Amino acid sequence: MFLQSDRFGFFYKETPKCGSTTLIHHILRMHGIEPEMNPRRFLRKHSSRLKSHGLRYGSFRGKSDLFFADLNRSYFTFSVVRNPYARTWSNYCNKLNRYTARYAKRAYLAGKLKQFLAGPGAWSRANAASKYIAEYLPLADFVRGLGRHGLRFDTHYWTLCDLLQPHRINYDFILKLEAIDHDLKLLNQHLKGLGVKAACDRLSQQLNQSVAVLPEPFRDRETQNLVHQLYQDDFSLFHYAADYPTASLAAVA
Repeated sequence: MFLQSDRFGFFYKETPKCGSTTLIHHILRMHGIEPEMNPRRFLRKHSSRLKSHGLRYGSFRGKSDLFFADLNRSYFTFSVVRNPYARTWSNYCNKLNRYTARYAKRAYLAGKLKQFLAGPGAWSRANAASKYIAEYLPLADFVRGLGRHGLRFDTHYWTLCDLLQPHRINYDFILKLEAIDHDLKLLNQHLKGLGVKAACDRLSQQLNQSVAVLPEPFRDRETQNLVHQLYQDDFSLFHYAADYPTASLAAVA
């Protein structure tokens, strides 16, 4: 999914599990749109309204070489990346239901039953579903399952390289979620130069609202090596160290 601003001449490629919901909300507000629902749901339901504000929503599917050539020539292009260890952990905490519904149905059903018994407050929360399902599927088993089945079953799990297609788009700026305070200041300079008045001055606080230490099981060498193998292109292209990080990493859903 992407947001393309004809009004301001910028292009944002969404990357799941990289603070994208917050950024989408902010880009909508830049264009005078205040969504009264989840920003992603708003995009799906109100694409015609976006156009009237100079904003387009779409995917790369079916896009021609001319589309990408125009992007590289005429738009300021940017996106956000994240350490693959932190992104894998975020998927385990927030999107485990999508993996288990396909590949670990016993864990899925047992966890969903617990979620149901927890009451209405838990029924619509993806974090709650993943929390209960994780009681039946340890992190190491989850990562091994990704190794067996691959990452293509859901875009939340795709590599960032597959999502961003850097062989087709010459991105002007790639932000790192781990350095979001610094990178947003640079992004602000670019956006204000394009005429955006309400840039990202207060966005870093929202993106940094949840910071978590990655779990001890990731320190298992086998699990660590498998994450590195699955996301080796991301580690290489975006200059993330293969060694497991010792510091906290932003864990924005």
